[in-house]
Amino acid sequence: MDRRIITFIAISICYLFYVSPANALTFTANVTPSEVNASDKDMLVNFTIDHTNTTANITQVNVTLPSGFLYSGATSDDATASGNATSIDEDTTGGIIKWTNSTKSGFVTGTNRFWFEIDAPGSNATFKFNVSVRDTADIITSVNVTFKLLDTIAPKFSSNTTSVATTSKYVRNRTYEFSAIWTDGVSVNTTLIEHNFTGTSANYTMFRSGSTYKYNFTDIAAGLYIWRMFVNDTVNNVNGTDQYFYNVSLAENILEISFDGNRNTDYQTSNESALNVTANSSAGTISIYRNNNLIKSGSTPQTSLDTLAAGAYTYKANVTGNQNYTDNSTGISYIATLTGHAPKWSSNTTSFASKYSNTTVSTFEVAWKDNIDSNGFNTAIIELNHSGGFVNYTMYRVPGTNRSQFNSTIPAGIIRWKAYANNSNNVFNATPLWASELAQTAPAITIASSLGFEADVGGETNITCSADTVQVTLKLFRDGTEVSIPYKASLAIGKYVFKCNNTATQNYSSSGETKTLEMKAFTKYLSIVNISSALKVIELAENSSTSIAVEVKNSGNLSDTVSFSIETINTSWYIVNASAATLAARGGTSGFLVNFSVGFVEIKDYSGRFKIVGAEETLYSDFILRIVPGIKTKMKINDTLILYKAEFLKLGLELNESKSQNKSVSDAEAKYESLKVKLAEAENNIAQGNYANIAQIFDEIKSLIESTKANLSKVQTPIEQIQQIVEGSNFLTYVIIIAAIIVVGVLAYLFWPTSTKYEVKAPKSTEPSMVAKLKKKLNEMTKKEKKFKYDYKGE
Repeated sequence: MDRRIITFIAISICYLFYVSPANALTFTANVTPSEVNASDKDMLVNFTIDHTNTTANITQVNVTLPSGFLYSGATSDDATASGNATSIDEDTTGGIIKWTNSTKSGFVTGTNRFWFEIDAPGSNATFKFNVSVRDTADIITSVNVTFKLLDTIAPKFSSNTTSVATTSKYVRNRTYEFSAIWTDGVSVNTTLIEHNFTGTSANYTMFRSGSTYKYNFTDIAAGLYIWRMFVNDTVNNVNGTDQYFYNVSLAENILEISFDGNRNTDYQTSNESALNVTANSSAGTISIYRNNNLIKSGSTPQTSLDTLAAGAYTYKANVTGNQNYTDNSTGISYIATLTGHAPKWSSNTTSFASKYSNTTVSTFEVAWKDNIDSNGFNTAIIELNHSGGFVNYTMYRVPGTNRSQFNSTIPAGIIRWKAYANNSNNVFNATPLWASELAQTAPAITIASSLGFEADVGGETNITCSADTVQVTLKLFRDGTEVSIPYKASLAIGKYVFKCNNTATQNYSSSGETKTLEMKAFTKYLSIVNISSALKVIELAENSSTSIAVEVKNSGNLSDTVSFSIETINTSWYIVNASAATLAARGGTSGFLVNFSVGFVEIKDYSGRFKIVGAEETLYSDFILRIVPGIKTKMKINDTLILYKAEFLKLGLELNESKSQNKSVSDAEAKYESLKVKLAEAENNIAQGNYANIAQIFDEIKSLIESTKANLSKVQTPIEQIQQIVEGSNFLTYVIIIAAIIVVGVLAYLFWPTSTKYEVKAPKSTEPSMVAKLKKKLNEMTKKEKKFKYDYKGE
């Protein structure tokens, strides 16, 4: 068959399968409801999709939310093709809700519904939901569905409060706050308060703090008022509160009357100067009466300066009220007494202890002044209630002064007193009544035991109870039961609680003391009483001796024989003066004298232990026997350190020479630095007299010297290595190297090529040959020590 025909058939088949179904299906989409109130939450919307295209069914439905709408759940559908949607993709962040029929058979033609819940934004506008569908040919078609948000709800209020509750009393210049919380689905616009606090009803703007709207008003006069609030939103939905009553009641009209500055009290003075009478109140018209005769009236305050004859005068004041304050027509009344010329008191002084004391004397003192009598006063009396009722006592004059004084011991309680004084004309004057309080004292109570409060059974105990005063009665109790004072008994093993207390009196408060007496069985107890650093570390120089004493104490109540020994120390290194001793009961002691003596032994710490064995108890005390170098050994150690330091300096010169020749000496240099640290450590230990670890440090120094040399030899030239070997201690090695140099020289002479053109004879050298130098160096080295030794132990 012709290829063109085959091609045409193939294209036609493809067109049937891929082009023919490409005609997209047609559908309509609606949403219910299509108009809702702004800011509705969890609102269920239902999308109805109708399609009549019978050649292609819907396999996927997508609904895209407009900006500001939020998906809140409850997605479902009632598509009726080959079943409901088999999978739902809820894409809340992208604002897309998807329904998919996985069978690809699609939803059948006709009506299909899809619904879900959303939160609407707070705005008054029209929005477009985009609905798109995919058919069985994978062709996507979309339409926009109109959705309106309408703000039809007026603002709402809650929490209507005032900062000062209604019916409060008037307070001048007080600020009152009225507030409520207003909320709206879109936005609150204007908030007004209507009130008649000024007497006339008017509207005033409120200020906002978050969602709370407030209004402040200062100094509301007493009275009954009406207020309410009005609010609208941005589309003029209006709401208002109920009408509220607010009441400010009249304040109490405080009234005062004073004589020479002494307020609201009867007053006594002489007639030598004018009496200053002042009446004052919160507000209103105030009137002053003397012996029921009006002497002054007017706005508050009112003052009258009265010059009167001696006598008693009744002063009264009353006041009318006003809008904010009550009337006080009854008023107040006080008596002013003009005594004629009399002594005047100017100050009083008291000296009390803070608490009762039967040994502390209290002092009462008053200063007097008389304008005519230079003595200030003639006689003085104190009226005092310290003995129960008021009693008069004569006060004496403090020598050389115008002060009257009285001294006495004072019982606990409230003490009231006043003083009187007259002059040569026998005119008396009195002070006000003063009061002071003297607190009770807690007695100090003591419980004592003849055996102490920890005792061994078998003896009689005597318990006594006492106080620091005889003014209290004591009672003694044993385990809650009252017993006699003193209490004597032989008690068994156990603990006994003794309590002594007193009942309160006028001067003393109740108090008490508790003690616990413990009766114990017979005991034994050993201890080493002179344990100290000297017995913990015993330092001894080699080839020397030292003595120490170990003191043992018996704190038990029976005598005991104890043995003494030393463990883990070579027995040839010490001698003990005694192996046993008898210790008396209750504090008996005995000392064991130990003499340590050693020869030239290894310098180190040796662990030892003192052992004391009694009838009931065994004691151990660990110690260190520290052997330190003697004088000769120290000298050898110091000499050895000098030799090591000299070797260190020599190595330093060789290291610097190698570095100047750009040789790689990092390994040798690292060893050299470690050697430097160890030398410093050894020098510091020796300077502090610490020779305990010097042997180990010297071994490490020696090892570091050898390893430094070895690392340096690795970077030397052959001639330097030969020179280094020559400087060593192996004579045979020297000979072999010399022989090798001679052989190399002979071979060089025999086989070195000669010039074919000219020959220049070198001048005869006056310097010694290399062989001569090596021989000379060999002779010098044989005179030195062939091996560097370190041995300071022994003679």
